Amino acid sequence: MNSFADDSILQKNLKVLSTISPGIEERILQSERQLEIKISKTGLPVLVADGVSLHSAMDPLTESKRLLEGLKKEDEERVFLFFGAGIGYSVQESLKLKNVTSVWMEAEASVLRYALSFFDYSKFLMSGALRILLSPILEQDLYAAFRGISGYPISFIAHRGSNQWKRESYEELRFIAEGFFHKKDVNISTLTRFERIWTRNFIANLPALSRMRPIKTLFGICEGKVDVLVCGAGPSLRLSLEELRSYRERYVIIAVDTALMVLWNAGIDPDLVFSVDPQALNSKYLEGYSGNAKIVFDPTSSYHSLRLPGEFKNGFFTSSPFPLIKILSSKPEEEIGVVDFGGSVSTNAVSLAEKMEARNILLLGQDLSFPNKLAHCKGAVLEERLNHIESRKLRREYHNHKQMTALPVKRASSLKDGTIRTNEKLLIFKKWFEEHPKKNPWFNLGKDGVVLEGIPNSGFAEYIQKNECDLAAVNLIRDRIAKICGRDGAQTNAAGKVQTRLQKEILSELTNLSAQLKTFSEKVRRGRVLSDRLYTQIKSEDRFKDQILKSLKEMDQIDEDVSSRKGLTEILGMSIQRTVLMITEGYEGGLTLEEKKNERLGIAKKSLLLYQGLEDACNLHSKLISKTIVQLSNP
Repeated sequence: MNSFADDSILQKNLKVLSTISPGIEERILQSERQLEIKISKTGLPVLVADGVSLHSAMDPLTESKRLLEGLKKEDEERVFLFFGAGIGYSVQESLKLKNVTSVWMEAEASVLRYALSFFDYSKFLMSGALRILLSPILEQDLYAAFRGISGYPISFIAHRGSNQWKRESYEELRFIAEGFFHKKDVNISTLTRFERIWTRNFIANLPALSRMRPIKTLFGICEGKVDVLVCGAGPSLRLSLEELRSYRERYVIIAVDTALMVLWNAGIDPDLVFSVDPQALNSKYLEGYSGNAKIVFDPTSSYHSLRLPGEFKNGFFTSSPFPLIKILSSKPEEEIGVVDFGGSVSTNAVSLAEKMEARNILLLGQDLSFPNKLAHCKGAVLEERLNHIESRKLRREYHNHKQMTALPVKRASSLKDGTIRTNEKLLIFKKWFEEHPKKNPWFNLGKDGVVLEGIPNSGFAEYIQKNECDLAAVNLIRDRIAKICGRDGAQTNAAGKVQTRLQKEILSELTNLSAQLKTFSEKVRRGRVLSDRLYTQIKSEDRFKDQILKSLKEMDQIDEDVSSRKGLTEILGMSIQRTVLMITEGYEGGLTLEEKKNERLGIAKKSLLLYQGLEDACNLHSKLISKTIVQLSNP
């Protein structure tokens, strides 16, 4: 390769790298592209690709120092994210800094092959001070690379030489990183916002869920014979209401809950209505509905929804990633059924249409943008509620504006030509619709909104002309859906027996869990008291030097007892995600500067935070479970 390169160094680096990122070693070794090596005036190797020098021909080391010169470095823990680095001079400089973790994203395997031959990165790779990613980069690769550091301040560092050589390839790395961090921020925000609400809803919903049917009973029901139309609540939905009302009998319709009252007020009654939002406001979408649709309900959705009047509640429930789902079934994926989660109720509804084995899946109201500067369909419940709270200083136009400007503005191709305003969150959903594997044809019947690549846009008339409809088959499937949750004859008796058995099983599980929590919460309380004492002792180490060792031994025993109850800690963990993220990702600060500088004090603080969180979670679960036990005992 070159006199500066050393194959033994390459093999040493690759050996460590392969244990961290399986498969990357093979991709690097398979890169056959030969690059040129020149010598700088200071005697250091310079990588040249297609005539473009990736480093300074004068002094690449000084160049790399200047690149990092203006960046904050050792004031606190932070991440330097490099988009290309050539041989890696700037990365090597960053590895000399005490509180910096370096992540190197590289577009070209051949560049990485040379870089890993010039410098021994093995100890930095082993310690986690350096993480390397090579294109193509998958989402799971990013999660693995940023585990434990994504909560730190991050500096994006573009490499001048790499950008001059292949600008598009290295800019794409930046776009991938930006998309990942935005999505992770959304996920973390959701976890920390709803951690306790999810738990409260799930446990409070158990009595009602015992009277519902698992969603698996809908899987395969269409047998590839009828179309399923999934109706979202985008602003353009109103443009299609008249046509939808005219052709309603041709489809099985799944409405998202936000679109339900828009359809109902237009004289359109869907067959299923999907609800997944945990917020109490979500139940307002179902208020006043008296049609025949059956709800498809996520167990963590607002418990207020299942306490409303109406037959729609006698519907279906989905599985859940929450450990509490084991209360309903020991094999939730097999016995309850799972739909894919794409981040919105619309993606869930489309996944259900797939699992129902629809002939074609038709999308309506999936604007994923702001047509005519509107954030939601006119007539939606949220808009109607503004009638009651609107004032001189809170106009509905202002409310709409706030929804449109909550996230940075993005532009996307429009169904009406040109571009249309959208935002990063909606683009995540757009990407899901476009990239989700399609087992059967999808069509977008919407009249406005973003272009969904790979999903043909069609009007109702055009679609009907090209696709025949067996009305008898549609009616048969709709009747089957209604009868699964029916309330008459032998079916009612059989369903009643199943419900009674399920209620008894749930009551038994909750009673057992309540007893376990009582014992466990006492250990957690002792752990919280002891970790608080240990934190104080370490903080004033000179005064408590002889007591610290004794406290550590006691703490070890409690830690062992608590960690041995894996099932309970998994259940409790979902309601303390904010605490978990503070400990693992540095979310919302987590540790003070003093605690970061003193490693032992930092560990003690993390232990204290964990036990405080577990104690709160024990109290929350015990309270909610006790209420539900009373409800199930007195149906």
